[in-house]
Amino acid sequence: MPQVVPTSAGTVAERAAALAVEEVRPRALGMARGGDGFPRWLIDAAAARGLAGLLVPVQLGGAGASHGDFAEAVELIARECASSSVVYDVHVSVATEPIVRFGTDEQRARYLPRLAGGELVGAFALSEPGSGSDAASLTTRAERVAGGWRLNGAKSWITNAGGADLYVVMARTGAQGAGGISAFLVEASWE
Repeated sequence: MPQVVPTSAGTVAERAAALAVEEVRPRALGMARGGDGFPRWLIDAAAARGLAGLLVPVQLGGAGASHGDFAEAVELIARECASSSVVYDVHVSVATEPIVRFGTDEQRARYLPRLAGGELVGAFALSEPGSGSDAASLTTRAERVAGGWRLNGAKSWITNAGGADLYVVMARTGAQGAGGISAFLVEASWE
């Protein structure tokens, strides 16, 4: 796990600008050409600067920063490489913030320090081949089974797929339409 830079090492904007110039800029052309697979280096470099858990509370290993700080970090990275900014954005926002806001205490303690520290990379699985990003039309189902839940369905266009360690997966637990949709945390190592 990378050594985290204390927040006293500069403002969020200063650390994000350094990340963008020192790490993202030299790799931007490679990213545009498909790179060398998933850019895990990006989350490692963000974690080393205290940026991988911007929206995670300090007591759980994050920076406890504002959404304005987060937006500025994404913008600074995007100036150098749009693809890198999306990978970073998804990890920090839709893969991590739902756990901050809606996770159980056990889920927060288990996952947030590891996401903030770069040990885990997060992804978000909402879109499906037949419904795109229309959450109300998703058909992936979750059913209770002994010891937990079984998810059954197909997802597509999952940003960070293949390189992520933890997926926030949206699945139907109730009736069709906007209601009855739940989020599930799925570790990539689970079968």
